[in-house]
Amino acid sequence: MSRPYRPCTPATRMYSGLRTRPDGLRDSTTVLLRRRPDPLGDRELGRVGKRWHQLNEPFTMNDHVGPDSGPCTLVVPGEQPIVCSAPHAVHHGRHGSVKLNDANTGGLALALAEHLGGTAIALRRGGLEFGDPNHDHEHPLKDAAAPHVGPGVVFLDLHGMADREHDVVIGIGATPTARSFHLAERFANAAVRNGIAA
Repeated sequence: MSRPYRPCTPATRMYSGLRTRPDGLRDSTTVLLRRRPDPLGDRELGRVGKRWHQLNEPFTMNDHVGPDSGPCTLVVPGEQPIVCSAPHAVHHGRHGSVKLNDANTGGLALALAEHLGGTAIALRRGGLEFGDPNHDHEHPLKDAAAPHVGPGVVFLDLHGMADREHDVVIGIGATPTARSFHLAERFANAAVRNGIAA
């Protein structure tokens, strides 16, 4: 019977040296606890978090509408078959009114894509004139994303949400495959192992 995975803490890492046994005697020991490798350890997580905040700065310009000039979309191509998207990184228009941005998702998409070697796509200029990539049938962000998506590509579409009982909601699309279900289950299990309600 396999044991459930527990995140590694400093107390459960490999330990070499003297220990005190239950009978009070001291002896030399090495404890090797079998665990899965952590691709995003504390140090690396701190680096990704720092990059997240650095990369989010342009999306906060002009009260979260983004820069005054340049294209409304930002695409940073990567080598791996993963796309991190932030379609609401800035305030955007829907039905003739401005909707608030999904806070900090632009920087998160860029930082995750950078860490994973994937492609980042975000709405970098907002307001009424640039619409809503998830609502509008045609949108420049969709055009920019098209060359980077297709079979075998993981697409992470990052959104904010109101407070709910879950921290993360994992959508698998309108026509999920067995691989989509498997990947969503792996994401959910990783979230739960790390104290995130998914």
